[in-house]
Amino acid sequence: MKKYFFLFSMLVISEVFAHEGPPFPILVDQKFLTNKISVWTDPDTEKGTFLFYPEGENLKGDDFIYQIKATPTTGPKEILSALAMKGEQQNGRFTYTATIPFPRAMVWNVEILVKNKQNGDVLLDQTLPVEVTPPGPNRTEILVYLIPFLIIGGIWIKVVIHKRKKTTRV
Repeated sequence: MKKYFFLFSMLVISEVFAHEGPPFPILVDQKFLTNKISVWTDPDTEKGTFLFYPEGENLKGDDFIYQIKATPTTGPKEILSALAMKGEQQNGRFTYTATIPFPRAMVWNVEILVKNKQNGDVLLDQTLPVEVTPPGPNRTEILVYLIPFLIIGGIWIKVVIHKRKKTTRV
């Protein structure tokens, strides 16, 4: 019985630490040619995800190349780069996803590039600072989440001790 409880608790704990927040926008409705693009990100260490949402009247699925380049704001200037891959089509529009394996949690300068697929011309080049964080909650968040359970546990222990003292007196 204890073995099953241990396995169950490990599953629950791993699910708690695997929680990630939703992606958030870093670039919204930026114009290039007659189109516009929004870029959302979930910048976690080891697997930073960037979602490209291009919009335009005559936009086809393979007209442009969407790319991310990242360099740290401090320390050695390593360059991480990824091309966005075409994903599923939603409401007649394609979503493109790029993933960068950020090695450290820190602020990175992220360069968003949109290039013409025919001749390689750069149509959009925008650099933005993005804070990369480890996936899941940090220590402060874990403590805040645990406080109600610790309070209830403390009350329960106090009640149990009080009942035991009462039964030993009788």
